[in-house]
Amino acid sequence: VEVYGFVAWIVSFFAFGLYVLWAYLPCEVLERIGVTYYPNKYWAIAGPTQLVLTGVFVLVLYWGINLLATRPLSSLTTITDAYARKQALASSTVRAFEEESGSSIAPIEDIPIEVVNELLYRRARRRPR
Repeated sequence: VEVYGFVAWIVSFFAFGLYVLWAYLPCEVLERIGVTYYPNKYWAIAGPTQLVLTGVFVLVLYWGINLLATRPLSSLTTITDAYARKQALASSTVRAFEEESGSSIAPIEDIPIEVVNELLYRRARRRPR
């Protein structure tokens, strides 16, 4: 298993070295070495730029899909009933939630809407660290 990671590291290091040589060496030097078939130098800038922009697009798309999937606060699906599993929190609900959420993975349960509203929409108070 460790061998595959090492081989992938060596191959990516070698490929990056070839990319840098192709991008910075003039065409005459490459032809003198014997490399006659290579892409246009335009792709030395356009390829990485397209990769970075694709990553940014994926992040924005992911954020947008999550925004569309979130129900508004006026939705009837945010109303809880007697069968909802609410968290048993201490007196200061938000502070207890913040303390519990940082230490480990919490069990599956519903977060009261009051806690969600206070965590998301409270004024510019700093969280204790």
